[in-house]
Amino acid sequence: MPRKTLVVSDHLPYHVTVRGNNREPFPLDLTEVWTIFSRLVYSVAITHGFRFHAAVLMPNHIHIMISTPEKPLDTGMQTLISRLTREINQRTGRTGRIFGSRYHWSIIEKPFYFLNALKYVYRNPVRAKLCDRAEEYEFSTLGSLVGRGHLWIPITPPVGSNTVFPGGLLEGEILDWFNAPFRKEDEERLRSGFKRRIFNPRAKNWKRSLKSLAEDLA
Repeated sequence: MPRKTLVVSDHLPYHVTVRGNNREPFPLDLTEVWTIFSRLVYSVAITHGFRFHAAVLMPNHIHIMISTPEKPLDTGMQTLISRLTREINQRTGRTGRIFGSRYHWSIIEKPFYFLNALKYVYRNPVRAKLCDRAEEYEFSTLGSLVGRGHLWIPITPPVGSNTVFPGGLLEGEILDWFNAPFRKEDEERLRSGFKRRIFNPRAKNWKRSLKSLAEDLA
């Protein structure tokens, strides 16, 4: 299958997934991978002007929510992946790939889609049974946003966003909403939506309900 042509935007956020080669676990303890990754993300944010909205490190893949107001997504992701590969290989004495040949992306046009994509990303460790609540997971920016450790990755909202954004607000109703499971059919629609260049779960009733939720939380 040919690689989809990158949709370039200087204000809309992307959901990005980077998977280990052959979906294998990372060959280094996740604590070390998270430390390296966080430092490199900080560097890319500074050198490329990227805005990171969320990041979650799983045992064999990474989820990132990101906007690229200054440089195209490809430039920063190539830098991040190549440097992360080099540093992991140096720590483990390996050579060759750490990640698969491609990272996967989907651009998000609507605020209520962004909210639910964010929730999907942060609930990934819960679905994998790595924790009971999303904020308990050690290798996620969510835990830092609720005061569970230092936040090395600079987390900022999308440019010009009027969407509710978790920054000093992750408690009470909003945090409970992050921890409420999706309905099975909605989770499947999210997964399907992430496979498209323009994120679109294609469910009218679901869209209306999410729009109402975003307006209620704003």
